[in-house]
Amino acid sequence: VHGGTVIKYYQNIFIKRLLFLLYQQMDQNLIDPINNQSIQKAPLGTKVYKRRWYILGLFCGLGFLNNLNWNTWDPIEASAKLVYKWDDSDIALLGNWGPITWVLVTPIVTWVLYHRGLRFSMVLSAALLALGSGLRCITTNPTVGTWLINFGQLFNGFGGILAFSGSTHLSVVWFPTFQRNTATAAIIGTQFIGIAL
Repeated sequence: VHGGTVIKYYQNIFIKRLLFLLYQQMDQNLIDPINNQSIQKAPLGTKVYKRRWYILGLFCGLGFLNNLNWNTWDPIEASAKLVYKWDDSDIALLGNWGPITWVLVTPIVTWVLYHRGLRFSMVLSAALLALGSGLRCITTNPTVGTWLINFGQLFNGFGGILAFSGSTHLSVVWFPTFQRNTATAAIIGTQFIGIAL
């Protein structure tokens, strides 16, 4: 019986803390339920610009195009096999370049994002995406085309890391707290639209 009382006590503290954290998201003066002290919320220092929606649109477009590029080869698998004389493993490798690059260079891209900034990272990502897309369009020669397409997918993977993982960083930097979920959801939603098309 005594153990059940202790568990109920900690459950009540946990529920009070959880409710406190939920209420803390609102703009109110709060009282800490454990210490019964008034808490004054410090103003957040996010300066809001109207151009944040333009930046969000660019970032959404980058994620959309990146995922659109990843979904190129599976729908045209039969034609690609005929033109380039590929088998199933070649088609599978094209889709696997994304996870391979993710494992290899995510720490580097994260370092670039936090030390060089969001603008530089986004421009670099868009340039890598354009380079990767351009390499796929050079030739239909099976031998040269296979190499160029694989390098194109590799560069697309390098550029896609920011499109996937930079959405929360963009919403924290450019948006106030009450719009960050919307910004992040817009970026992720457009990425899924790119896959769907």
